[in-house]
Amino acid sequence: MKKIVLFSFLLTSTCMLNAAITVTKLWERSRAGGNAAERVKITDTSSQRTIAVANDTIFLSDNVASAWSHPAMIHCYSTTNGDFLESFVSPNGDNVTLADDANHIATIGTEGASSFYLSIRESKGQYTKIPLGPTYKLALPAVMGDFNDTAYVFTFVANDKQIRRYTIVNDTVVDIIKTVTITDLATTYQSRETSVMPLTKDLVVVTMRQGFTTYIDMNHGDYLITGLNRFITKDLPVSGAVLPLQLGGDLFTYKGRVYLVQGWTPSLVEGEMYSGAFKIYDITDPTNVSVVYTHTEDLGHGYTSFCTVSFQAVVKEDGVYIYEYVPTSGMAAYKLADDTPTALTEHDVISACYAENGLVKVVAPLGERVELYNLAGQLITSTTTCESVTSFDAEANHFVIVRVAGQTHKVVL
Repeated sequence: MKKIVLFSFLLTSTCMLNAAITVTKLWERSRAGGNAAERVKITDTSSQRTIAVANDTIFLSDNVASAWSHPAMIHCYSTTNGDFLESFVSPNGDNVTLADDANHIATIGTEGASSFYLSIRESKGQYTKIPLGPTYKLALPAVMGDFNDTAYVFTFVANDKQIRRYTIVNDTVVDIIKTVTITDLATTYQSRETSVMPLTKDLVVVTMRQGFTTYIDMNHGDYLITGLNRFITKDLPVSGAVLPLQLGGDLFTYKGRVYLVQGWTPSLVEGEMYSGAFKIYDITDPTNVSVVYTHTEDLGHGYTSFCTVSFQAVVKEDGVYIYEYVPTSGMAAYKLADDTPTALTEHDVISACYAENGLVKVVAPLGERVELYNLAGQLITSTTTCESVTSFDAEANHFVIVRVAGQTHKVVL
């Protein structure tokens, strides 16, 4: 289930209280606990790869025996306690699962050795198949939008060093595939463990091997790896490095802030893959990323060729429910809460900023001076308010800093 809708986004001002984040484990079904759920494989190799969450159900992809043939399966589990519910045959081989913003389940995978499909589940045994072109080495995909209206599917094509975006309207790929190439990406990092997580249709977060996580602007054009704007404090990939340090993750927005939950390896012992450790980062301001929670517990210390943790975060009124699947180790669920008071003071109400339809909106008294800056500190525009809500064009900047009424606001479009 997609968690991020940043088209309308309010960021707290710098004088607001710091977030009081708590994370509570709700349940664990794991190799370590000796209570792995039915059909969750906890052997040292596993054909199971990703989870998606929709309608209070966890959908786990299982490629069973062959990556190129049926029967690939989808196993279903309760979000309440991890109990097994049912299994059904996937329409694709070598499949991964997705859930859109409207709780539609889909798989991406192969049909034969040369065809690549997105299959949207309409009902039990019934799928709408959308061809995506020739088969290629698949990295972990993501979706935003509604498959029944307009949806954007993102994936990383390891063979071509490309991040791809498919625009799907009424079950048809209507937009030629939008691609961004990291031209000097070494073969070592062209892996199917790469995750692509959209903030908007034009701005994504990409996490690769060796603890390399960055923003990618889909409208920027091609990149050099040395020129990427990283925001997780890890070194650039180093040739010959042993382990991926941070792979797999999910983005979510909660109480006006943007968070990234991401797999984390506390050990650097060769051969040890992810066992369930993760960190949660506040990435609201990409120039000031902070770790708000670190989880170090082990789900089983499994060993697998797929060393990526699959996360799904579901935002509800009482908190964020985070579901984690670790290949060969099991599943767990957590609840993130923020006890920061949500009531706004009178000053907050008369001086607030948010993004809407690509514009920056400023709420302030008449006659207030308003200034917009980019993250480099360069003035974009300024004016004096003459309406209760003043609109500004951010001029293609995804992040802007607004100064008004003695306050500074950071806004993500």
